[in-house]
Amino acid sequence: MFNTLSRIILKYPILFLAGIAIITVLFFWSAFLSENNLRVDFSLEQLFPESDPEKDVYEAFTREFHREDDKILLVYVCDNPTSRENIRKLSEITEIIELEIEGVEEVVSLSNIGDGEYFSEGLNDSEWQDRTQELLDHPIYPNLIISSDGKTGAILVDVADHIVGQSARSIVVRQLFDILQSTKWEWHAAGIPVLHTGYVEFMNRERAIFMPISFLVALIILFWIFRQIKSILIPLLAILITLIWVAGIMAYLDITINVVSYLTFNLLIIIGASNAIHLLIKYHEGLSRGLKQDEALHRVIRQIGGALFLTSFTTAVGFCSLFFTNIRITKEFGLIVGFGVILMFIITIIVMPIILNFIRPPGKEHIHRLIQGEQLHAAKKLNNWNSNHPFLILTISAAFFIVAVFGLTRINYNAALIEDLRPGNHLYDDLKFVEEMLGGTLPLEVIVNTHTENTSLNPVHLNKMQAYKNEILQIPEINTAVTAGDYLMLINEDLGSGKRELPDTEDEALSFVDEYDRIQMFLNDDYSKSRISCRIPDTPYEQAMLIRDEIIQQGDKIFGNNVD
Repeated sequence: MFNTLSRIILKYPILFLAGIAIITVLFFWSAFLSENNLRVDFSLEQLFPESDPEKDVYEAFTREFHREDDKILLVYVCDNPTSRENIRKLSEITEIIELEIEGVEEVVSLSNIGDGEYFSEGLNDSEWQDRTQELLDHPIYPNLIISSDGKTGAILVDVADHIVGQSARSIVVRQLFDILQSTKWEWHAAGIPVLHTGYVEFMNRERAIFMPISFLVALIILFWIFRQIKSILIPLLAILITLIWVAGIMAYLDITINVVSYLTFNLLIIIGASNAIHLLIKYHEGLSRGLKQDEALHRVIRQIGGALFLTSFTTAVGFCSLFFTNIRITKEFGLIVGFGVILMFIITIIVMPIILNFIRPPGKEHIHRLIQGEQLHAAKKLNNWNSNHPFLILTISAAFFIVAVFGLTRINYNAALIEDLRPGNHLYDDLKFVEEMLGGTLPLEVIVNTHTENTSLNPVHLNKMQAYKNEILQIPEINTAVTAGDYLMLINEDLGSGKRELPDTEDEALSFVDEYDRIQMFLNDDYSKSRISCRIPDTPYEQAMLIRDEIIQQGDKIFGNNVD
């Protein structure tokens, strides 16, 4: 097969190069210039197993309730968050965010609670102080827009549902940061949109650093072995063509660059350099035997083609085996790397011999150094050492194997979301600061399903929900929890009995829901389900599972068997 292939490739070089050039341009356009170009995505949903009951629960939640991953918390440190001067400054910032940033659905801050009347300019100093104290006892706002000690304030920004993807999200986040720089306050940002945006920016910066480093490593290795400019540029050209093809295919198949797949290009660069070294060594070997240039290239394709194909095929099969995992991004990574390895073989075996045939063959000194020089002698010495010390090699290998097996038993799966970040990274520092001042920054949602229409607004159930919320707040990691009942009590205080208590009847609760749209965020359409919205710090897996189990156990105690 490779004998026929070598004749066809070297007989029609211009046709092959033209075809590859056209395909490369099309893939380049698809990957970098088209409307559906190659995207970077760090959505947490990608990490969910495809057939997992927990994923089904999460998707049901997003269908029935408002999103929980679109809140940004802007925490500020100033001399006194509730002073008149600082409330005025905050009012200006809040208004600018609401009016000037497209994609912001709602902004909640100390300056606009109670429709801006809570801290009214008309209050005297005593009334102002009373309002400040009442705020710290409020059922919703402590640790949401002000810390429980009253020393740190926050702005809660609700991003619109249509703001998805890195490009739209980063515009909103960047505009927010630009506005915050107009004040002298110390600002810290947290929330899933900020986390997503920051991670994608880090990944882009890493790609900008490590892609050139991978190319540089390949270049240094090629130069160290061959010490010829053409033996460096031709392999790098073949590698670059393959990377463009792979990027174009990823864009066409809507495979994003994510926390796993961004390694694809670095892997392919090293694999491509390995292929090129095999091919060039075989080419120099043919020339050393007195073959003409075209004969040496025919020999390269015939003899090295089969070996390279088998190594590429087995490598591709290894990566493609990841397709049988249960996580989409792992499947995509395995397929695209496996496919990329085969593409790297095809382009290397076509492009490099054609270009080598167009240029002058290497000088005799290069051929002699490669085939008869010190590198060959070093290989022979290594081969002789291997032959003379088989038991030593087996003993050392066995020792490494035992150490590796022991290491496997100590692999730590107790991962946290941002454990790959370190102090000094602004994303890490902001998140830890917000966790320290206001508690958790990551959403935790508890859904209570009664299976019966309107039951979530029944007074008995509402009281159980408040008791459940209080039990959840006993968990040390959780210090913020909001229910529909919290809002119903506030409305009852303003429009009902005048007391901060739950409505006495289901009909009264229904009328309050119709009066105040925000309660709808905590209820599904037929009011058979309600949600408790909490925030939790970035928590390792094992601790998170303990918290989850405790929440469910407390729910079973309070609600019994008829409620999930």
